[in-house]
Amino acid sequence: MASFSKTNEELKLNKLFDVSKFTALVTGGGTGIGLMITQALATNGAKVYITGRREEALKNVVAQYDTGPGKIIARPDAKSAQRISEYLMSNESEHWAETFQTNITAQYFVTAAFLQLLAKGRDVTPGYST
Repeated sequence: MASFSKTNEELKLNKLFDVSKFTALVTGGGTGIGLMITQALATNGAKVYITGRREEALKNVVAQYDTGPGKIIARPDAKSAQRISEYLMSNESEHWAETFQTNITAQYFVTAAFLQLLAKGRDVTPGYST
């Protein structure tokens, strides 16, 4: 069996899930799934910015879970729909197009490229669906 390394050092848990060089933004990081994602990232070394509608919930997360080795930083969202709308409308259309290209268009083409493989997996694995 071919291997890209002579050892399995890079597959140890402390290396495999090391995100200490990452910075993340978690929307809804004060509660629920967003909080769990925040905890997992910070516990494994990431710097995590959390946003949400309730500033108090964000502050509680920082107080309770910012224990390292990563860092949790609360950044409350805009307080009103008007401020959010003004922010979104003030962005240049080129910036929006670039963001859309990265976050939507790329996933569309990756999905399209893998459709045949997904269908093959469905056909050879009973009970598996795409």
